[in-house]
Amino acid sequence: MLWSSLALAVAVLAAIPVAVAVGVLRPEVVDVRGLVVNVSVFAVLVLGYIAAFVGVLSLAEVLGGAALSPAALAVVGLLGALAFHPAGVMLRSVIDPLLFGGRGPIPSMPPAGWWAE
Repeated sequence: MLWSSLALAVAVLAAIPVAVAVGVLRPEVVDVRGLVVNVSVFAVLVLGYIAAFVGVLSLAEVLGGAALSPAALAVVGLLGALAFHPAGVMLRSVIDPLLFGGRGPIPSMPPAGWWAE
């Protein structure tokens, strides 16, 4: 167990310089902006899923006094899984502008039709 964990850590650490080299030498290969947004969205979704699952379990235990059955746990997990993709789409539309600002052809350009106002 220890050797497999150590081998995994060494492999991940060895891959970091390779990834940096690819990002510097061939920036067209990987969209860094998209990668940052996807990783951020996934991290928020996973933390939210775990928090919601633990919250439902805690609420059920406080209200019912006993732990949920495996079937009830499966239903809670299924409901969370069904909400995962729609929540990701919504979060992506929120996180991208928060991290990188609004998109436009030229950032300093006024909006179209500004002279007609």
